[in-house]
Amino acid sequence: KQREKDARRLEYIRSQGVKVQVFWECEIRVCWTKIVKMRSSFKKYLDDGPIDLRACFFGGRTGPLSLFYKPAEGEKISYYDVTSLYPFINVSTKYPVGHPKVHILNQDVRWSRSEDNNFELAILKVFVIPPRSIDIPVLPMKVGEDDERLLFPLCSLCATENPEGGVNENYSCPHSDQQRGWVSTCTSLELNAALEEGYVVTKVFRVLEL
Repeated sequence: KQREKDARRLEYIRSQGVKVQVFWECEIRVCWTKIVKMRSSFKKYLDDGPIDLRACFFGGRTGPLSLFYKPAEGEKISYYDVTSLYPFINVSTKYPVGHPKVHILNQDVRWSRSEDNNFELAILKVFVIPPRSIDIPVLPMKVGEDDERLLFPLCSLCATENPEGGVNENYSCPHSDQQRGWVSTCTSLELNAALEEGYVVTKVFRVLEL
């Protein structure tokens, strides 16, 4: 039945004098694997479509601030491991309940404080610009063509150009704020924490308010 609906819709569109080319998803995926320019174009596309809830789940995080440290005389190194915060989260934090209210906004904004975000409990799809300097970045993004890596960058373009990382003490990011930012899907709690650390939201695409 769906194929019949698609055929009728396509026939109607063409009857209005519109030239239509049809590509199946499998054909696009084949082109994706073979055409580098196409993959690059897709990666640069500013996705303002519906919220994918899985896009705000990233799994665990490790963030070593020092890869090697030699203790001084009389100094002791300790290692702490948090085994699980899950029971604590279940008991002490808010949980979304019921069906969300969908907001399709596509609005230009200038959020620089948590007070600017009026959505107390929500999942938001926003364009976010990180600060140029911060010890521990808040919001992540996935980088890479085939094997995506989870990074917490201060510039999306620098991260895209150097997905394997590197060390350059004299490096200075040459990119504009628009080039440094990216589309992030995150909870209101995460976004508020990021805003308090110097992140700026310049566009709100969609919101699932709970």
